[in-house]
Amino acid sequence: MKLEEVLSSTYKFALIDGDEPKEFEATFKCDDGSFVVVKFEWWSGPELYEVHFARDGDWDMTGGGDALKIFATVIKIIKQFLADEQPKFLGFSANKEEQSRVAFYNRLVKKVLPGTKYIDVTNSLDRIDHEVAPAWFKNKIRAIKMSEQFLLARQDMLSRHDSDFM
Repeated sequence: MKLEEVLSSTYKFALIDGDEPKEFEATFKCDDGSFVVVKFEWWSGPELYEVHFARDGDWDMTGGGDALKIFATVIKIIKQFLADEQPKFLGFSANKEEQSRVAFYNRLVKKVLPGTKYIDVTNSLDRIDHEVAPAWFKNKIRAIKMSEQFLLARQDMLSRHDSDFM
């Protein structure tokens, strides 16, 4: 079976309003009975959503089975969120000591971006045309040195002179 075929198999989920205003979440049940929650946390200053997910309440990578179907479902949830809510920015973070999560987020970014209006600006914050987000994100990187950060930006958030970047 090809990877694309595996990634087309996903769990059923519903993207709903979260506990706080402007926050969203999706929950799905895995074949083994465990539950995965994907949360989109709102930061008003940088107009940024940060995505987190947990399996049975554990925010660390669990190493449990069914990783590809869970991965495919998380990709589908994020793509739906980007299409429905069209946030200016979407961020992820992973503990640098947790290399499996860092690698997972690198793969996640590559799978989420195709077909969306978003680009990875993690290493090119100076190209963002926003008053708060670049400085906020740089400060977060400095403050949380043990964390690997990822940032996606909607294409219209790039500086006007950076059209060659897309």
